[in-house]
Formats: sequence, structure tokens, C-alpha cells
Amino acid sequence: MKPTVWSFVVLATFTSAAAANCTTDPIVTGAALDALINGKLVCGSPGAAYPGATSDRWQEEHLSSHQLWDYKLGPSSTTDPREQVGTWSIANDKVTHSYTGGGAYTWDVRQNVTSRNLYSFCVGAAEHVRGVIIANGGAGCGGMFP
Repeated sequence: MKPTVWSFVVLATFTSAAAANCTTDPIVTGAALDALINGKLVCGSPGAAYPGATSDRWQEEHLSSHQLWDYKLGPSSTTDPREQVGTWSIANDKVTHSYTGGGAYTWDVRQNVTSRNLYSFCVGAAEHVRGVIIANGGAGCGGMFP
């Protein structure tokens, strides 16, 4: 979830497919939201309201220190190593990603009722990102993108 990619996310428009996930699926709140995100890796792909390329993918580490890291090819890669891209926070049952160099984006996180390990990152009724959230064990997302 690079800042340049996320800038397009803010411009997303509503679609009927996005409205289903972002209006009917339950919102993750409170301590459950913190436990879901804190120290985890979000393996994300475009949601129905995402205006960019359908091939976009994100691997973002949500460290317990509230640093946000783009995993890329991992710490041992010499061509595309992981790097800190900003910070993350939770307030009022919403997750905010604040990117270094610009842009802060805030979402409701909703758990998909048909696939319990799939989550939608929503602004209102618009699903911008869908993701699988896994333990941050240093292996990256691999084939875990929804």
C-alpha cells in the first residue's frame, strides 16, 4: 500500500459490489481491531471501488511500535528490501495509515461474513482494499493475496 497508490484510493467511487461488503459485513472494533492489526501483516489487493490496476498488491507490516513497513521482497533482498513507509494508528474504531511524505488514509475494517479470514478496508460504503491479515513472521504474503 504505497502512498502513491493510496492517493488513488481516496478518489475511489462507489459500486454495488463494494456496498455489499462495506454496508452489511460487521465492523471490527475496539480491542478486537487492535488485536487484528497490531503486529500483523496485511496482504491486500484492490477492492471493488479501487480505481487503480487490478494487479496491484500490498504487503504492509503493522509493527507494535505503530510503524508501518512495506515488506516488498523482504529484509534480505538486495534489490527491493522492506522499508518503513509511515505509521499506523487506531482511533474511534478506524485504522489510519499516515505515509511519510504525505497522505493519511482512514478506514473501517469489516470482516467478510462468507470468508472469515478476509477483511474489507472501507470508506463509507466503498471497499477500497480487501485483505488477508496474517502473523508477521518475516515470510511476506506469498500467495496469500485475496
